[in-house]
Amino acid sequence: FWDTFYKTSVTNGELEWITSDAPLVVDKILSLYPTSQQQLHTLEIGCGVSTLSRSLLQRKLQTVEGKSQQAYEFVSTDVSSVCLEHNRSRDAAFISSLPGNASLSYVELNVVKELEPCQINKYSVVLDKGTCDTFLFRSKRKQKGSAAHAPLLKSLLNNVHRMLRADCQAKYIIISPRSKLKSVRDFNGFASVNRIRMSTALLGDALLVKSNAE
Repeated sequence: FWDTFYKTSVTNGELEWITSDAPLVVDKILSLYPTSQQQLHTLEIGCGVSTLSRSLLQRKLQTVEGKSQQAYEFVSTDVSSVCLEHNRSRDAAFISSLPGNASLSYVELNVVKELEPCQINKYSVVLDKGTCDTFLFRSKRKQKGSAAHAPLLKSLLNNVHRMLRADCQAKYIIISPRSKLKSVRDFNGFASVNRIRMSTALLGDALLVKSNAE
């Protein structure tokens, strides 16, 4: 489905869900990052053809911290090889210009499948813009009293929990238009869940209801 979607939907420009990588969004996300690590490993799940990871890394390298010896690894993943090839071609020049302490890669990953051992307890941040929303939409319950977490959603949350590092203040950061994410709040595994509201008035044109490729 997603291969076909990206082949037909992305021609010129990019397709962003929920919000673009506006400076206000980028700075807010980076303000949530752990601060006590020499190596920051970020995994973006369901990246599509978003430029969010590239913008986060670019902004991080512009800061005082980014000019230090801290290492930044961004791995953007998706189930669609079509969008990943698009991203690699689009960002080739940026990736080749990165300093030795920074990297950005695009890797195929089905986030609800069984994890490889090398993926467990690895990431400082798991970044999610639209992926959890997609599984929440697909997991709507028609009957009251059914399980709190549908199988696909449970697999997603379990995998995210396992991928986050246990020895630091690792974060699962979700960008969502939903005012509440009860399934995340009620998941037995995260130490705490905090909601941070962003004003749509402040975001202005960055708040998207459709592709800016159209």
